[in-house]
Amino acid sequence: MSKEKAKRLVFRVPGPDAPGFLKRQRKALELQRATALAQQGRDPDAALAAFDQTVEFLAEFVTEPADRAKATEALLEDVSQNDFDDMLTAIIGGPEKNLSAEPSSEA
Repeated sequence: MSKEKAKRLVFRVPGPDAPGFLKRQRKALELQRATALAQQGRDPDAALAAFDQTVEFLAEFVTEPADRAKATEALLEDVSQNDFDDMLTAIIGGPEKNLSAEPSSEA
């Protein structure tokens, strides 16, 4: 059995002095609201659309892999629930974090 090359995901949020904070904050809050409303309304199509928009938004902050399609794929495959929560928290002004995710290799 051949070993698959380990994937690496690097997520960086602009620092507190970077321009565009309010725009990023607004977008993150809009996506959280859309997801919550879709789930409350039990509308699977709206929930899926909000989820896809959130992943695309998060991909804007992925610096490795640099390719947007690969970044989106890496988010979908490698991010845990805790990573996801940390990413959104970092964007909306939570504790500053640069996150790197490397899947653990299991034998």
